[in-house]
Amino acid sequence: MPIIATAAYGGLTPGLFATISSALLLVIVFLGRRVFTSPDAPYFITFLLDGLCISWLGQQMSLAMRASAKAASAAEVSRERERTILNSVSDAFGSVDENWRFVHANARLATLTGHPLVELLGKQAWEAWPELAETPAREELERARRDQVPVRVEVFMPRLGCWYETSAYPQACGLSLFSRDITDRKRAEEILREAEERLRLAPEAARMGVWTYDLATRRIICSSELEQIFGVTPESFVATERALFRLVHREDRVKARDVIARAIEQRSPYEMQFRYRHATGETRWMLSRGKVCSDSDGLPCRVVGVGIDITDQKRSEEKLRHTQKLESLGVLAGGIAHDFNNLLVGIKGNASLASESLPADHAVRDQLEEIVLAGQKAANLTRQMLAYAGKGKFVIERLDLSTLIHDTERLLRTSLLKNVDLRLDLEPNLPCVEADAGQMQQVIMNLVINAAEASTDQQSRTVSVRTSRQRIDKALICAQLSRQEIMPGNYVVLDVQDSGIGMDEATQARIFEPFFTTKLAGRGLGLSAVSGIVRSHRGGLKVTSSPGRGSTFQVLLPASSESRTAVAPVGAGTELQGNGTVLVVDDESCVRNLARSALVRYGYAVLVAEDAFAAMDLLRQTRHRIALILLDISMPGMSAQQAVQSIQSGWPGARILLSSGYGEEEVLAQFAGTQVAGFLQKPYTPAQLAEKIKAAIGTVEVSGHAPQRLTTSRPEDTLRDRNISSFAA
Repeated sequence: MPIIATAAYGGLTPGLFATISSALLLVIVFLGRRVFTSPDAPYFITFLLDGLCISWLGQQMSLAMRASAKAASAAEVSRERERTILNSVSDAFGSVDENWRFVHANARLATLTGHPLVELLGKQAWEAWPELAETPAREELERARRDQVPVRVEVFMPRLGCWYETSAYPQACGLSLFSRDITDRKRAEEILREAEERLRLAPEAARMGVWTYDLATRRIICSSELEQIFGVTPESFVATERALFRLVHREDRVKARDVIARAIEQRSPYEMQFRYRHATGETRWMLSRGKVCSDSDGLPCRVVGVGIDITDQKRSEEKLRHTQKLESLGVLAGGIAHDFNNLLVGIKGNASLASESLPADHAVRDQLEEIVLAGQKAANLTRQMLAYAGKGKFVIERLDLSTLIHDTERLLRTSLLKNVDLRLDLEPNLPCVEADAGQMQQVIMNLVINAAEASTDQQSRTVSVRTSRQRIDKALICAQLSRQEIMPGNYVVLDVQDSGIGMDEATQARIFEPFFTTKLAGRGLGLSAVSGIVRSHRGGLKVTSSPGRGSTFQVLLPASSESRTAVAPVGAGTELQGNGTVLVVDDESCVRNLARSALVRYGYAVLVAEDAFAAMDLLRQTRHRIALILLDISMPGMSAQQAVQSIQSGWPGARILLSSGYGEEEVLAQFAGTQVAGFLQKPYTPAQLAEKIKAAIGTVEVSGHAPQRLTTSRPEDTLRDRNISSFAA
């Protein structure tokens, strides 16, 4: 045994040494010189040979043990090197066997899954990494192992708030997994996607399309946004130069070609506006900007441009211009009407006084009555001008439009030629409208007479008048009434249709302008007055017409939820005589003289003043009690509001009757909160003046903000008394 141990741990030489030493010891101690002659000699020799074999075997065992120890050390170094390499990799790494259990993993994978590395090994992948168990990641990993193909999945880790891309590579009995943090990449992709989305939506929201024109191939490339603007599809539209320019309005086509040709020639940017034909047939507006690109030799190679639909902007600009035009013309018409009304006071009033002072059978009386009648027609003309200016709303009451038309039917028929067939289709029980009866009668008369005169003499003239009710919503307003300021709601509708020659678009664009007419003897005020009246009643006006197919005028008036106003006629034989002192304040001498003559005839004492300063001087000087002050609201030097305040503060209790050529509602709105005795509309006759004076002296003063109807009558009588004539365009 000592020999074996020595040989095993010392090698061959120590083993031989141990064998020889043991043999010598046996010889010396036991055999001596009889070593070879002794019967035990064979055993001795066998012992020596065994020792030599055992020493050799021990040598081999030593070599094997040393090799094994060296191999184990090398394996440990290799494993340590492998761990170092795996942990140094920036990706999380692991491998799973056929049972989806981790057999290899690095520290980053342990950190990713939230498990210690020791616990991670041997744990099933779906348990250690639950996010991989979700669809579609699990399906992809199972496909990688089943089909032996590499796959790549993206997984979000809520615990870390990061995105990981996991690549799986098939092995003989499992998968190798590599996971990389792609959070920054995902954020960059999201930012890029949002930027691309903004770039995609911006042209669409701005109705902006892009196009490129290759000068060498003559090829045009249009963006989908530009196709949407034109209303075409890639299947129906071949983007060639000829096809693109065919979409441009024929009147703007040459201009568009010249602009682009000039830009190519000068190699400069361009900008132009032109009309184009939408696929629906609608004519719209486009703003196009672009530039010419050059090649490496500096020669123009292509034109790049954008197209922006500016139809809404153009319509807004047109609406603004139209509104400004109406306002300027309205101011002009209102001023003319006011001044003309002052002149008519003298004409009508003096003619009436002269007629009343003559016997009924006097030869001159007929001429004077003709003057009064002409003055009344002139007053109707000024009323239409005020209506166009939006200042003609006098007395507002609740009216049944069907009843109003029915009451005036006889006068309508007598105003038309005999070959005109007037047809009425009036809906009963219509909602009421809040309107001035006289102005509504004027609208009806103007539209009916305009319709009757729209036909040629050779035609059989048919005019249809129909009333109805309609609910107006925002969609209808945007589509058909966008240029008019009306609100959604319930409306009463008046349709006046003729069988005449119709109108083209150019004529329709101007029919509501003052003094525009298509008739030789027309004045051009009828339809403009209708437009002003409807506008002042917060209504809408729509025209449908085409050459050869007649015209239809549709008036929309807001429906009232309240019932019709009850009216009570006033007796015809009202006593107009009175007494007391009246102060007439007006800057027009003809108005002062007429008022003085008329009031003296009816029993009043009269003082006159040309302005507010002269009126207050008279008030200071006179000893008479002033029963009433008739004050014109448009005078130089001091405004009517200042004059009323000064008179009422200096002479408390003074009654003031306002007078103007403008409408009652507009005038009284300027005196909101001020106590006045009433309003007298110019032009007036002596009888109307006396009636107003007597009523003002005998009534309690009212606040000047809501006009009140002091006299009422049936619509037919009102129309006959006013002798309204129509001035159709």
